[in-house]
Amino acid sequence: MNPSSNAPKFTREEMIARYHLMNQYVLEDQRAYYNRAITKNQKSAKGVNFLRAFFTLAAGIASLLAAFLAGNDDWTWLITILVVIAVIAPTLGSAFTTLADLYQWERLTSIYETARKSLAVADALSPLEEMPDEIYLASLDAFSESTLRVMKDESAQWGQVIKTPERLREYVQSVENKNHDDPTPTDET
Repeated sequence: MNPSSNAPKFTREEMIARYHLMNQYVLEDQRAYYNRAITKNQKSAKGVNFLRAFFTLAAGIASLLAAFLAGNDDWTWLITILVVIAVIAPTLGSAFTTLADLYQWERLTSIYETARKSLAVADALSPLEEMPDEIYLASLDAFSESTLRVMKDESAQWGQVIKTPERLREYVQSVENKNHDDPTPTDET
């Protein structure tokens, strides 16, 4: 198939201008977006993982110290505080685990990293100045289509990421069933 047979005829200057527009305002903008998204999601994932580990460590240390000090009447107030920490810290760690499951920062990072790598492949199809006009146009078409396909594939990932968690779906279903089985009386006055 000859891609330029049905394509409109552009001057070399028009093709170069189209390439620079596509490169600067589509590919490079999208690459910059992916880089920012990767950095933001990695930072969020690291922060949450640090807090989860911190609260797990705090619970362990508090439990160990409370057990070590147990039976010493002089430290009753400290033992009470340590027991409270040992009980509350895992709950806080669990809350951050739920937050990480909800936002899925590590999965989003993976999606954006894959898209960024795919953009590099699309960028490799960029036309070169020394190419003859027909090959330049074919390369420009391949570059443009590949760049847009990367963006389309990345956006298609959102349908896979955004799913209702199974437990939440089951809970909503149980509430709906309960409301259906036990309807509230209506006033018929």
